[in-house]
Amino acid sequence: METPAEPLGTLEVALLHARRLLEREPAAAAEQASEILKIFPDQPNALMISGLALGRLGQGDAAIETLRRAVHFRPELPDVWRALGDHYSALEMREAADAAYAQHIRYSTNDPRLMSAA
Repeated sequence: METPAEPLGTLEVALLHARRLLEREPAAAAEQASEILKIFPDQPNALMISGLALGRLGQGDAAIETLRRAVHFRPELPDVWRALGDHYSALEMREAADAAYAQHIRYSTNDPRLMSAA
């Protein structure tokens, strides 16, 4: 009896692929995230990847909107808060930037990657 094949198109695989693309090909990462969001419109990790990619592509307003949606659905995303703080700082929105950076610090204390570095 044969064992069933692993599913090829899982959400986790698609998110991992988009995350890998983010550093070297932000346009491709944005496209991958967009495809995920067609199926899962409120998926926080896809929104995060999309927002970070949009920011790297110089689409600040769209990035802010998308990043805000990501933390609306899942506030414990420190990378998103940091990116929001950076965008707000670039727009000289000091109060919003300070609040976003404070949230970044708050949620970073729960991130095992950052805690091991500390």
